[in-house]
Amino acid sequence: MGEGVDMFDGYTGDSFKLHVMLFCTINEFPAYGNLSGYSTKGHKACPICEEGTCYRQLQHGRKIVYLGHQRFLSTNNPYRKLKKAFNGCQENELAPMALSGSQVYERVKDIGVILGKTQKKALQATYGRKEKHVCDSIIETLLNIQGKTKNGLNARLDLVEMGIREQLAPISHGKRTYLPPACHTLCKQEKMTFVSFYKGILPKNLRYTLTRLCFLFNAICSKVIEIEKLDQLENEVVVILCQLEMYFPPSIFDIMVHLIIHLHHVERFIVEEAIEFCADYLSYVKAIGVPRSRDHGRGVGKGTRSAKVVTLNRAEILRAHMYILNNTEEVIPYLSAHKDIVKRNNPRMPQKWVINEHNKTFLKWFKQQVQVDRTTSDTLNWLSSEPNFDVICWSGYDINNYTFHTQKEDEKSTTQNSGVMVVAESMHFSSSKDKNPVMASMCYFGVIEDIWVINYTSFKVPVFKCKWVDGNTGMRTDDLGFTLVDLEKEGYIEEPFIMASQAKQVFYVTGSEHNRWSVVLQDRTIHYTDDNDEAVLDISETPSFSSNMPTLMSIMK
Repeated sequence: MGEGVDMFDGYTGDSFKLHVMLFCTINEFPAYGNLSGYSTKGHKACPICEEGTCYRQLQHGRKIVYLGHQRFLSTNNPYRKLKKAFNGCQENELAPMALSGSQVYERVKDIGVILGKTQKKALQATYGRKEKHVCDSIIETLLNIQGKTKNGLNARLDLVEMGIREQLAPISHGKRTYLPPACHTLCKQEKMTFVSFYKGILPKNLRYTLTRLCFLFNAICSKVIEIEKLDQLENEVVVILCQLEMYFPPSIFDIMVHLIIHLHHVERFIVEEAIEFCADYLSYVKAIGVPRSRDHGRGVGKGTRSAKVVTLNRAEILRAHMYILNNTEEVIPYLSAHKDIVKRNNPRMPQKWVINEHNKTFLKWFKQQVQVDRTTSDTLNWLSSEPNFDVICWSGYDINNYTFHTQKEDEKSTTQNSGVMVVAESMHFSSSKDKNPVMASMCYFGVIEDIWVINYTSFKVPVFKCKWVDGNTGMRTDDLGFTLVDLEKEGYIEEPFIMASQAKQVFYVTGSEHNRWSVVLQDRTIHYTDDNDEAVLDISETPSFSSNMPTLMSIMK
């Protein structure tokens, strides 16, 4: 606003003119051209490559595509020598250099800035994400969607004109033209399966490339990005685009696909600018428009669906009670002392027998110790007594910024909220005769069968009763690092409980390749509002889809 607005400073008691300046905007790429004046179409559409943009005008598709991503590879990369897999030529060119800060300054230092509404163009600082456009183009081609696919007759004729992938050239039969299947061509049944899960349908190398593209977007969209990983992402995105050039027709490589190669530059800029701005100005400011989780500041959680009171038998409640004791910090010294007593009294017995005897006799011994010691806390006094056999059962529970449901509740819905994971340290035995067990941390996966709130009179402890997957026969990791579980392989039947505060939510996706095996995924946390069950997404870290992922260079071999 050129003239400004009269304002009054209540602290100093002075009046002043308030002016507002538009510092920068963040928009999708088409808006970049409207706001900055840079042409986002044509031969030099990339605002980073500029004069060094590698483009090609397709003769039959009649569109401009942006290929030649081998230029961004290291000079000794074997992909540079491949001809027929790319554009028919060996790549010897180097990637264009991005403008430095001083070069940018030289370009903009003489721009006249006129305050007020007469200024029609604003300088654009960055551009938006390209993930949706890229994913849409790939899926439309894989599913051969009419009018959307990039693998039509004109795309095949362009391959012929470029002199590459002769095996995909159109074949004429009278009035009909036959398009030979490409590596990404799917039959009708495979298209139906693809909608559920694409693993096992596409060729291995293509599947690896698409999966790695998902990993890349997953990493870039994370709430936290380590600066050191940006260099790794920079190298990987180049190889991903080169492999996409090998498998997909040139018509898919419009400017939006090409811009993936520069996303790491945008991330570096955003991270630096955001940190500087927030550190100086927003350290004590509440975010506007970001909903606060309804569990914010509430560690004990809250039951949400179908509450009822159930009377449990003594054996069931004591199993849950024993688990709570084993995971309460104040009780740990008593657990260690009792194990030592059992072991000292039975020196010839194996470790597994000692643990079983400890579990059988600890409750009685613990109660006696607490009763003798008059200095124990109220928490220990209540824990040493048996909890109330009447427990509150819920079908839904909110805790740890997750919304959990029981498996039966999930069966009534199209969503999945009963998957659960816990990381626990436990004693591992190789067999019943193993005399040297090993303590190790392990991820346990299962589904929630019941949600109980155990009543200790002065406080309550929510627990999940779960059906766990056997860690030996029901879990494995595939060649892409995905964790696979067989939900029919039940294990740890005698240890079904975890405390609700320990639970992390997971989702199980069944793929055709694995039949009974389900892929384990973690996602952002979601809550439902108290009023009308409207979903609210928490702003939090997106966990990686897989662990121990193979590098792209290992896939290339």
